[in-house]
Amino acid sequence: MNRIWIIAIIGAVCFSLVVIGIRRAIRYKQVQHAAELAGLYTELAELHIEFAELYNEKAMWFSGAAEEEEEQYSEYIKSDNYDPSRGATMRELIADLNADSEKYTALAELATALAESITKPGSVTVPDFNAELYTELKYVGGDELYTKLAELYARMVELQTGL
Repeated sequence: MNRIWIIAIIGAVCFSLVVIGIRRAIRYKQVQHAAELAGLYTELAELHIEFAELYNEKAMWFSGAAEEEEEQYSEYIKSDNYDPSRGATMRELIADLNADSEKYTALAELATALAESITKPGSVTVPDFNAELYTELKYVGGDELYTKLAELYARMVELQTGL
């Protein structure tokens, strides 16, 4: 009978040690995931700063093009061969250029705001995938950034669902 108790006690101790080891391994893995996730958040914020810079460049380009077009328009309306229909077309072009400039300025502001919110303490979920912000990257030459973004999101979701 004493042997049974000794074996039971040894078994219980071994089982407890195994359970403690498993819990520590799980905690260690969670800490690793959390550390990697924190790094990914930082990388995501930096990527959004790059988006903002890219969009600001595009906005400035459109703004400069609109200014040039306005100068040409003001010279054209003073010329002797002024045609009202061509003048209207030029005004439409200027309006379109200004609208594109405003659109990219707004996207730059959005990217900056997202970068700030991502790095805000207490952010524990993957930010929503902002379709408007990210699909415009393809039109402004940000294909590489878009690919990097997609990879980052995939890894972040993988880490968060694995926690």
